[in-house]
Amino acid sequence: MVIAGSGKSLDLISAEFPLLQTLILPDYDLHFNHFIPIGLHVTLQSLKIKRNINREKLVLDNYLAAHEIAGIISDNRYGVYSSSIPSVMITHQLKLAPKTLFRAIANNQIKKYLHRFSEIWVPDEKGSVISGELSSTDDFTTKKYLGVLSRFKSAPKTTRENFILATLSGTEPHRTTLENRLIKSFRNSKQKITVVRGIPKSEGKKVFPENFTVHNHLLTEDLEKLLTSCKLLISRCGYSTILDAMATKTPVILVATKGQSEQEYLARRLLKKFNVALLKEKQISEDNLQLAQKISCTSDNLLSSVIGKWVNQL
Repeated sequence: MVIAGSGKSLDLISAEFPLLQTLILPDYDLHFNHFIPIGLHVTLQSLKIKRNINREKLVLDNYLAAHEIAGIISDNRYGVYSSSIPSVMITHQLKLAPKTLFRAIANNQIKKYLHRFSEIWVPDEKGSVISGELSSTDDFTTKKYLGVLSRFKSAPKTTRENFILATLSGTEPHRTTLENRLIKSFRNSKQKITVVRGIPKSEGKKVFPENFTVHNHLLTEDLEKLLTSCKLLISRCGYSTILDAMATKTPVILVATKGQSEQEYLARRLLKKFNVALLKEKQISEDNLQLAQKISCTSDNLLSSVIGKWVNQL
């Protein structure tokens, strides 16, 4: 098995599986700021994105020419596929969220990319219960639902401990913005706050209040212990975070990244469907902690059965 990736995501996976061979793909190197919506930033950098998709395809083709690979599973990387061997895309986003800039044009391009894959695996319950319009489409006959997909197990039925877990992720400067808001909101609080910063190679010496326990990065086992024992989770409204909260039955307060249409759409959907608390950054406070809510989960993780059938066909 070979792990292919770039940047921080490759660092995280390599730390989990240090014995596996790695293939370095081109980093997309997208840049963002506070003043321009993320959707517009992505649009302005669309040529760079296309160029990097072509670059990662070239790197992969060169690797396949020199190594015997039976199949490919791509996690939202459109250039990681081959027409000569089975190639699967795992994604919840077969279409962009409503109100996204240039949505129709982008959806046509996404459709072209996805049709290059043998199968599409959607980490969601059947009927696109969680992802809604993002994956609800009849354009792909090879689409299969995986159920609630998470690397974490369900929390044991024990009393949760009296601390708040905050997991930080995503692009800068938005990751740091949420981090600073947490510090400002709880610096004088008696609440115990555990922060996982999501920056595995950070060398910074940022000062945190005394009631904060801080980890730059944690491996799966250690993070799972925190998720299954904290009294609530504060996090961005990323799709994998949503699934992790569902799998571990962790009460959650979500903070959508401003200007990121996908997170804003998911947050509105979870608020409407599951009554999950959706806060703006400035609303994070002790007064709003009681809004934390579990996200109902009804289906099992079907990945093992889906991938088992796929592997047997290789």
